[in-house]
Amino acid sequence: MDEHRELDILRHARHDWMNVIQIIKGNLSLNRTDRVEEILNDTIRRSEHASRLTRLGIPGTALFLLSFNWEPHRFALDMEVTGEVRDCSNMEECWYEIISSFTQQLDAAASPGKDNQLLITIHTEQEPYVEFDFQGSIENRSGLQDWLAVYSDTGRCRIDQVIWNEKELVFVLTSE
Repeated sequence: MDEHRELDILRHARHDWMNVIQIIKGNLSLNRTDRVEEILNDTIRRSEHASRLTRLGIPGTALFLLSFNWEPHRFALDMEVTGEVRDCSNMEECWYEIISSFTQQLDAAASPGKDNQLLITIHTEQEPYVEFDFQGSIENRSGLQDWLAVYSDTGRCRIDQVIWNEKELVFVLTSE
């Protein structure tokens, strides 16, 4: 990684922490200690998941997920890691390809200006898998339908358990 990219990562991380601190400070000035506690708990939860993610042996996928919200998109991405930390390096290529291509396609398909949320959960059981849970509004369904058809089974990984209705798109990514 070059020095400019490293500095950019540090700048974004500092900016994220400053935002959290300012929100806490504002809520403290309004004597909203219950809200401060919620913010702190959410920040701790996110930090714990980020820490787990960085120890799974999938550096490209981890960097992509952790830096995704630093650029404007039609949806916000949240990420969780459930289960024990384990080596998932053999999933890196598949997971990175699917996660990056899906988020790109979803960015083109999601309705702008809506409260669109994507939760990506990495489950680290005996057979690790990734769960995608989009909640929001989609204006271009055909692009996502085409993407699902192309990526439903790439040979290295497979998309299963697709649930799609007006307000959500949920599916599971498994590896061969």
